[in-house]
Amino acid sequence: MLKDWKKFGAAGEITTHAALTTGVHGAGANTILYSDHTADLNAHHILEKFFPVNPGGSGGGGTYAAAAPSSGGLTFVTGKLPTDLTSITSLVLACFHAATEAATNIDLDSMYGASTENYNQHTGSDTTSTYSLTQWKITEINVLGVFASLAAGDYFGLQVKNNSANILYCFGLKLIYT
Repeated sequence: MLKDWKKFGAAGEITTHAALTTGVHGAGANTILYSDHTADLNAHHILEKFFPVNPGGSGGGGTYAAAAPSSGGLTFVTGKLPTDLTSITSLVLACFHAATEAATNIDLDSMYGASTENYNQHTGSDTTSTYSLTQWKITEINVLGVFASLAAGDYFGLQVKNNSANILYCFGLKLIYT
């Protein structure tokens, strides 16, 4: 249990504050709000992790992002979730498209599981959604729906299939979590 936390005083010195109380310190721009911090401090921290696409697939590289060619091109993202994950705030695929399309057809398929489980203990798929993409503009596509049971420490794989007539470039997955 946290009993004290340190802060910088007006003169830059480090001071100690009993963290088992609630209140306000300072005034104006220097105001610090605090509350009963008896829980783990990390519970209040929002963390981010990035999983780059795997070079290869049917599209290969060619640029700083892996390409999924038109009409069935594939690219993949694999990784392992952090073991300190307690809650997923968002999971998005960062990508851009070679053309503007109001209904870009992209299929998403996932397989994932923990150590000692089958690699495909859990699966997810979305083959019906389309996405509005603007040529050369980076877009974040929510992929959390194909990872319904994702948990801390899981190993995962995401297959991205481009069914559009233009090349889809993918950077990877951005995970925001607490």
